[in-house]
Amino acid sequence: MQQKILVSVIVPTYNQSEYLELTLLNIINQKTNFHYEIIISNDASTDNSDGVIQDIIKSKVNNENISIKYFNHEKNLGMIKNWMFCIEQCEGKYIAICEGDDYWIDENKIQKQVDFLEQNHDYGLVFTNSKRIINNTIYENIINVDPNDSKYKYLLPENVISTLTTLFRNDKEIIEEYFHLLNTKDWTIGDYLLWFLFNKKYKIHFLKDYTTVYRITPNTASRPNDIVKKYLYTKSIYEIRKYNIDKDYDSSSIDDDFTLTSMCFLLQNYNKLADFKNEIINNTKSHKFRNSKKEIFRQLFLLSIHSSILRNLLNKIIK
Repeated sequence: MQQKILVSVIVPTYNQSEYLELTLLNIINQKTNFHYEIIISNDASTDNSDGVIQDIIKSKVNNENISIKYFNHEKNLGMIKNWMFCIEQCEGKYIAICEGDDYWIDENKIQKQVDFLEQNHDYGLVFTNSKRIINNTIYENIINVDPNDSKYKYLLPENVISTLTTLFRNDKEIIEEYFHLLNTKDWTIGDYLLWFLFNKKYKIHFLKDYTTVYRITPNTASRPNDIVKKYLYTKSIYEIRKYNIDKDYDSSSIDDDFTLTSMCFLLQNYNKLADFKNEIINNTKSHKFRNSKKEIFRQLFLLSIHSSILRNLLNKIIK
């Protein structure tokens, strides 16, 4: 008789063969009193990722609480589409994420998180502290979050929720809205929006335990070398924040403190975007980004309009 899957762990990966063994073995070695599945989605990697994954599946899995689904795509889906594909495959009541270059260090990670969510039905997501690894050196990245803080204190200023630390409910309503927004917006961030959606419906819990290690490498989705990708990534942060502020702005429960704080964060993001302007101009002069030039300057112009409006509102609030 097939066991019921309680947790789905998704592993989206692309060209991360040198890290995948560590990633997968630490997921496989989780100690749980429930059955969980691992969903590996190899996004048409051009390195030896397929060979590494196949070897691990054949020789390393001896945990009777685990089942594995492996998808080796022939065509590259891209980061966002690969995320969505992974989530669509999930059968578990809860979902955890660990991308192919990160890894878990607490063998009880998902058991602790499941225990909490099973006992606290008004919570939808649990995240933890995470260490960081840069050039093979591991650092502690301390997060101090007050459980009573609203999302406007720990989601607007900075996304303190590290994806690889999370476990969240497989809530069909939230996932449907999440997919709709990803399909209709040009945002290049997979996780940030999802945390806002969960915070709208549920409480979010923070565990102070260090359960994971986040690998910081150059030229990733969150740290692109390409100036256009860097601009689009920062623009996505700005627009996700603005989208959530706009949705809540008409609420009768929103006070002046929220309004002031929200405007400041949006202006802060606009200023960061504007910092890219000279670099973009220099690159387009050399015809490096000829096809992107028109769209980039259009977006900068629109953001400058937003900035003017926000400054006027901010001045009214301050007065």
